[in-house]
Amino acid sequence: MFKREILEKVEKDFHARRKYEEQAAAQRVRELEEKNEALRLLGLQKRSFGPMVLAESLKGKEGLEARVAKIRAEHAAVSAAYEKVLNDMGYSKDYILPRIFCKDCNDTGYFQGKMCHCLKKKAIKEGYRA
Repeated sequence: MFKREILEKVEKDFHARRKYEEQAAAQRVRELEEKNEALRLLGLQKRSFGPMVLAESLKGKEGLEARVAKIRAEHAAVSAAYEKVLNDMGYSKDYILPRIFCKDCNDTGYFQGKMCHCLKKKAIKEGYRA
């Protein structure tokens, strides 16, 4: 349907925009955490849960679900505290998330294994431009 070069260019643009938005969101987090020590400490705590789950999984399967459930509950409590501090600072949790332009594919260009309408539209525009 689309020339391979056009589709590759558009996919590259999608990837670059997504990467930019992820970096911009990370920068916003860093700036807010530099302003507020409680937020910084909660952020460090939030980011430690992934390695904790991995460590628990390496201990074996027996009781893993219960151990991970405990970590998830702790993560939910820390996340709620983080959001409260954010709100107290006058920010919503959306402020620290990457901006998403297409809610269907989350800016990946693909939805349910098929090309998303946003990628098709961009590829058509790029095809006309070429």
